Amino acid sequence: MSFSAKPTSAFEYQYVEDAEALENYQLGGYHPVQIDDRLHTRYRISHKLGHGTYSTAWLALDEQTSTYVAIKVGASDADKREADIPP
Repeated sequence: MSFSAKPTSAFEYQYVEDAEALENYQLGGYHPVQIDDRLHTRYRISHKLGHGTYSTAWLALDEQTSTYVAIKVGASDADKREADIPP
């Protein structure tokens, strides 16, 4: 029997083209959101639409109106003025 001194991980990450770096999910960076998460007990995350320098965008089902909406989740260090866009 042989043992490796190299630590092992339960997860293996591979590069995905046009995906944000996992290192961006840390203090001051992106907020972790996953498929099937519920936001404000109303919006169920269905699909990731994309990401940018200061946010990620998600498709979600509004469970009160049964319609799909796009939700933008800003990074912790994003410019707060961007969120002040009137409806």
